[in-house]
Amino acid sequence: LVAEVIDQFSKGVDEYIEGIMKNEDYSFYDKLSQIINFFFSTIVERTALMSISTVNQGTFEFIRTRLSDVAIIHAKELVLSGKKEGIISIEYPELVVKMLIKGIADLYMDGETNPEVLTVLIEQALGIPKGRIELSMSQTKQTE
Repeated sequence: LVAEVIDQFSKGVDEYIEGIMKNEDYSFYDKLSQIINFFFSTIVERTALMSISTVNQGTFEFIRTRLSDVAIIHAKELVLSGKKEGIISIEYPELVVKMLIKGIADLYMDGETNPEVLTVLIEQALGIPKGRIELSMSQTKQTE
């Protein structure tokens, strides 16, 4: 039952991000900002999922792996398109994406939940100018 709920949740996440990725009106930076805002708000809105880590480590790892896999697929596609457009010039984009997704998840679980800090780390890892990822107002209010 838990696996089914997690599957449905991750399918919804996948479909939402796919919609962002297919939107031709969005620039690379728009897509990146939309996806990052979506993930941060999903984590905040679903604090019960995050609290599972203290109750059932196995279930939490299942959730984390499922969501990381979805994020890696779409982030890889986005980063490769950014590289093709000349926006990003990193040598190993697929590995950087995995490092970012898993590293951000680890930092979050270690208590670094400030979206502004995590966003700066993403910008630095991708080699894009600071401030190009725009956090929504709800994300910046979390840091106050």
